[in-house]
Parts: sequence; structure tokens; C-alpha cells
Amino acid sequence: MGQSSFAARMTTVALAGATLLLSTGRASATNAAISPQPIRTQDNATVKVDGSIDAGTAIALDWASNSSVACFPGTKNTHFDGKHVFFETSLPPHSEMFIRLIPKDRKTDLSLYAYQTGTSSTDLPPNVSSVTSCEASYGTKSIDAPYNPGATESVRLNATTNPYKVIIGVAGAQKLAKGSFTLEVELKVSAAAPTGKVAFAAPLPSKENGVVSVDGAIDGGTQIALDWASKSSMACFPATKNEHFDGNHVLFETSIPPYSDMSIRLLPKETVTDLSLYAMELGTTSKDLPPDVTSAVTCEASYGTKNTAAPYNPGATETVKMNALKNPYRVLIGVAGVKKITKGSFKLEVELKKKP
Repeated sequence: MGQSSFAARMTTVALAGATLLLSTGRASATNAAISPQPIRTQDNATVKVDGSIDAGTAIALDWASNSSVACFPGTKNTHFDGKHVFFETSLPPHSEMFIRLIPKDRKTDLSLYAYQTGTSSTDLPPNVSSVTSCEASYGTKSIDAPYNPGATESVRLNATTNPYKVIIGVAGAQKLAKGSFTLEVELKVSAAAPTGKVAFAAPLPSKENGVVSVDGAIDGGTQIALDWASKSSMACFPATKNEHFDGNHVLFETSIPPYSDMSIRLLPKETVTDLSLYAMELGTTSKDLPPDVTSAVTCEASYGTKNTAAPYNPGATETVKMNALKNPYRVLIGVAGVKKITKGSFKLEVELKKKP
């Protein structure tokens, strides 16, 4: 989960029918889902809704393991084979949504899933055939004790440039047909993504079996949109890490010859300056620069720490490595400010080693 500067405020909303009196008939695994309960979220706030699966419906679960949905595998169906109830909300552009399911009884085992789909979609499980993204939370990773009654389940969704409809499902585990809960929906909305473009990449010649260094600064750089980096054709860094790259960017360009290894090191000059590093290999005739680059042979990034409680590392050296076999490549190197910083100086070192 990425860090956020927003101070979310908690709002309790009493929604009529939040316990979802969906059906008075006997639940069946072939029943269609009943219309979801709407939830009206608030920007940069948490909305709480009380609910119950008591009057929900058991549904067929084949849809969830389809590759076009990929919500949870068929081997985990026992976590979702009880009654289901549904909620509906919306996810605006440039936002993150955190959904938490809290059973009211420590003996109640409930599972959670949520998916985002087009704003005009009307399909519901089990008739949903494809979604933009689906996340599920259930049970434990223990084979011997896979169930977790009373535990909080949570999922996260995000949107970049497009809005989405969000369907939230709460299900009983092991054919559970009764159980009350509180659902928390936290929405964090950020400013629209920057539309700036880096004008050029400064040339940086490499030295065979040597190190070339250059001094630089992000002061004259540009904040750019970051959608390109998380695309599968780039796979540079995930969108959840965008805060490590949302400051000014400056670019450098070099080349890597066949049968070579390249190490690139970024050394901030101030201990309080937090900078991130990325580098990509492109075809030698490519002219694209981020954010317009659409695919790369490979892209590597170095940023922050693996500690979710302290993910930033001002003053730390960042390092990435590139390699080439029989083909040469154009190498683009990007230096970016963390948490929207626009100033900071650094030294960039490029070490090239020719393979024997």
C-alpha cells in the first residue's frame, strides 16, 4: 500500500436496507445475484456501512476463476460458498480505494472481493464475464488452518486516467448463511496526473571496462504522467510505487554494446534528498522518451525500501543493472524526485564491463 499525505476523516453512514434484505426464498448455488446496495463514498474519507449476509444468496462460483476475471481460484471456493451480498460504488480517476470487511462476531468467517468494471456495466456475479481488475481477501496461507473466523479482510483498487464502477462482494465461508459485519470504504483522491514531457535526454557516453560519472540535478526537470511505467510492455515499477517517482524527472541517454554488463548508480549529494532511479533498454533506432515510450526490451528501477512502515530512503544510493547479449541497445536513464520533490543534486555513475 502506498503512503499518502491525505488525512482521512471517518464518516459513519446509516444506509436504509444496508443489511440487504435480498430474498425470502431458500438460497441456491444457482441463484442470480440481487441488485447491490449503493454506497456513496467521500473523497479522502472513510465511509462505514453495517451489513449482514443473512438474507443474501448463494451463487455459482465458476466466474471467479475465469482468466478474464481472475478474482480467486477454484481451489478457494470453500471460502465463498455461503451466501453473498453486494455493494456498489464508484472509483474516480487518479484515486485509490481501500475496502475493509470486519465481522462483528469473532466466530463468523467472511470473505471479501471487489472488482472494477466499466461505468455502464450492469453484469453481476455469477453472470459477470470480464472485469478490469478483481481482488479478493480470504482465509490464511496455512494449509492446516486455512480459515480465519473473525479476521478483518481487505482489498485495494486503483484508477489512473479512467473512472470505474466498483462491485463489492461479501460472502460466507464454508456455506455460512448468517453473519453481520461492518464494511469500511476509504477513498483517496489525488490531483490529476501531470501532463509535462521531458524535452530531451542528455547524452552520456559509456567507457568499456570503465566508469563514467556525471553531476546532475532534478531542479530543471519535469513532472510527468507515470502510467507508462506499470504497463506490461514496460514493467518498470508498479503504480503502487508512483510516489517514489512523482517529482521532477531528468533523463540521460547512453548505449550498451553486445555482450556487456552495465551498472548504473545514483548518489544523492544531500542526505535529505530522496531520489529514485530507473533505466530501460530500447532498440537502437528508438526515439521515444517517457511518458511517450510504450515498450522496452527491459526496464529496471531502484527506489525506497522494502519496509512498508518506512518506505523512503533519503540520501541512499540507488542501483540498477542492464545487460546485453548479441544485440546492442539504446539505454535511457531516468532520475526522479520522490513525493513530488522538484530540487536535488546528484552524481550518476555508469560502469560498463565487456563480457569475455
